[in-house]
Amino acid sequence: MGPEISPDIFIYKPHSLTLDREGNLFIFDRAQHKIFQLDKNLKFVRTIGREGQEPGEFAGGRGMIYINIGPDNKLYVNDAMAQKIIVFDSMGKYLNDYHQTEALWGKPTIDKSGNIYFFSGNDLEIRAKNQRGESILKIPVESKKVYSFLFERQYLHQHKLSQFFMNAFLLPEHLLLYFENSSTMLDVAGNKNTRSYQILPKDLLENHEKSVQELVKEQNKGRYPLFSKIIVDHADNGYFYLPVVINKTTNRSLVYKINTNGELDKTFYVDYKEVSPYIWMEAIHEGIFYARLTDEQVIGIFKEGNI
Repeated sequence: MGPEISPDIFIYKPHSLTLDREGNLFIFDRAQHKIFQLDKNLKFVRTIGREGQEPGEFAGGRGMIYINIGPDNKLYVNDAMAQKIIVFDSMGKYLNDYHQTEALWGKPTIDKSGNIYFFSGNDLEIRAKNQRGESILKIPVESKKVYSFLFERQYLHQHKLSQFFMNAFLLPEHLLLYFENSSTMLDVAGNKNTRSYQILPKDLLENHEKSVQELVKEQNKGRYPLFSKIIVDHADNGYFYLPVVINKTTNRSLVYKINTNGELDKTFYVDYKEVSPYIWMEAIHEGIFYARLTDEQVIGIFKEGNI
């Protein structure tokens, strides 16, 4: 059983969550197949959507649903298996949905006009489509630009770029994209990739590589991810965060706070009372981190600490 929201409302299996600028929390529950909206004090506001095949309903199975709040304050739902994007207003009222020709994985990245941005692993392109499904942007990406120097050459063939693209966020005139297991941020402006840059100083990345190699050697497992995703502050303060894989000995994650120019602003820890098999950082608002813990059945809330 998941967390009790009120005497008669429970969230059983939170799968995807997001925040708006005011700190209101939206959670998709894969067990009940609906979205729960809570205010910044975690008080229940409403449920949004339901399972079904009709417009505004979630048809893509119990799990492959990803949600995000756009810059227009609308709620965008990526029903990946059904290959459609569903749009709700800030009050949870259904507006429309539009279909895609391919499954898009992860949280939808939307600009102020409602265009959706995604990465096509088959064609190695950054793309954008409007809500009529029409292509409005195609930017080729050179594969060598998204590989971190942390990768050993013999591992490159095991990974596909379609699996790397984990997160993106939009500035007024720029789209920033981060690739999983990479130290690379792509900065897109207009209709071209304007630059690619490392998001941490080389010495920090090298120190992290040593730590990862020690963990792999001790636990005799495959390569650990560098950073599973970027986390953008929903308060829109111009920063994003990179949490490092949790250290099972100290029960803490190292977190880097970086501005949108790729400059390191602060390094700190997030501490956990208990170690879960998996801790997926999902969202942050003014120094408060929200994460999914223990096989998606618990939501953890953490504050920014000190290093």
